[in-house]
Amino acid sequence: MPYDLSKPLVIGISSRALFNLEQENKIFEEQGVEAYEAYQVAHENEILQKGAAFQLIKAFLELNNTELGRLVEVIIMSRNNANTCLRIFNSIQYYGLDITRATLTSGAEIAPYLKAFKTDLFLSANSDDVQSAINDGIAAGRIPIQSKRLIRSALHLMEMQFFFQPNLKRFFRRTEYRHLKNMRKRMRTRRWQKVRLLTS
Repeated sequence: MPYDLSKPLVIGISSRALFNLEQENKIFEEQGVEAYEAYQVAHENEILQKGAAFQLIKAFLELNNTELGRLVEVIIMSRNNANTCLRIFNSIQYYGLDITRATLTSGAEIAPYLKAFKTDLFLSANSDDVQSAINDGIAAGRIPIQSKRLIRSALHLMEMQFFFQPNLKRFFRRTEYRHLKNMRKRMRTRRWQKVRLLTS
């Protein structure tokens, strides 16, 4: 029986937002996809450093450690392929992240897959992917990853983590389950279609 993604809060996260892949992305942009793939395969056993959204995703996943079961499902949404993603999966396992699902588009657009996986929130370092998600009516946000923006983003996400963790007790009471359901409902509203992503 297939897993029902309509019940948990589904968060799509790009591999570049979850892990620090800036060096690899530079190789891709300057040398092309073949050089990028060769680099990833050659370094597949090297663990990636944590990215700007790592702490936030970890905090979301910790909401599953309650008597209510699985409240949040995190899915990797990546333009990688089967050859280049092994390093990402090795890093997920190393850090003990409870992420078991991924969409690998092999360079194709990610937005068409978001609705198929009933995604409620999409986080990515790619502004074009984020805008495409918003245009399709999906709540999405761009994760800044460079220089001073990375520092501000990391601090902000840490603050959000401290918000979630003290409130985990809410989710122990079944009557408070409506808080998560209401969050999911708000993310599904059509107002996201009218938002224009600001990258400046």
